[in-house]
Amino acid sequence: MIGKRKIFASLAVVLFFLCVLGLSFYFGRSGRIFLNRPKVIFVDRPAEALRVWKSFGVRGRILVLFDRTNRMGGDEGAEAFSVALPGASTATDFNYVDLAIRDNTVRKVWHVIPDRQWEEAAGNLNRNPLARRHGGVFSLVLTSTEFSITKPEGLPVTAEPVLLNMNGEALSFHDYEAILSLMEKGAFRPDVVVISGDVPEEIRRKIGRNESR
Repeated sequence: MIGKRKIFASLAVVLFFLCVLGLSFYFGRSGRIFLNRPKVIFVDRPAEALRVWKSFGVRGRILVLFDRTNRMGGDEGAEAFSVALPGASTATDFNYVDLAIRDNTVRKVWHVIPDRQWEEAAGNLNRNPLARRHGGVFSLVLTSTEFSITKPEGLPVTAEPVLLNMNGEALSFHDYEAILSLMEKGAFRPDVVVISGDVPEEIRRKIGRNESR
C-alpha cells in the first residue's frame, strides 16, 4: 500500500512539472512566435490589426502602438490615453488591443503618443493614480499587462522583433518620418507592420523599402 502511494506521489510530481513546462512554453519566451520576414499590411480600420496578427499566428509579443489612445476601450470621443475597459468580446477600433492582450497575442505595450497630443495625454496620466512617471516615460499596468507611454524619442530600444501598429488617422507626415527614422536607427525592428487609414504615397514607398531590407 505504501509503495502504491509513493508511485502516485511520484506521478503527481511528474504531472505537476509537465504542466509547469507546458505553461512556460505557452506563455513564456518559447511561446513567443515571430516571423522570419517582415510583413507590411495596409488596412482600412485599426481593429483589423487583430485579424492580421491572428492570420500570422504571432503570440506573446511586444506591441509598439503609434496612436493617440490606447485602444483598450472607450469611444471616439475619448481623450488621449483615457483608460476604459468595457470587457467587450467583439473587436472594435477602440478595444482591439485589449482583446489581443487577453488571447496572449500581445504581452507588453509600448504606446507612442504623437508630439502634438502629448500634453493632453501626459495631463491625463498625471491624474491617473495607477501611472508612474520616470523622466519622460509613464508606466502602468492594465489587465496584468505592462504599458509604457512615451513620445517617440523616449521609445525603449530592443533587439526583439515587435508588432508595429500605426493609426494613420492620428498621425501626421512628420510623425511617419519620425517613425521611419527610429526604425532606420535600429530603435526597434518590426516583423509585422499594420497601418490603418490614409497613408501618404511617399510614406508607403519608404515603408516598402524598409520591408525589403
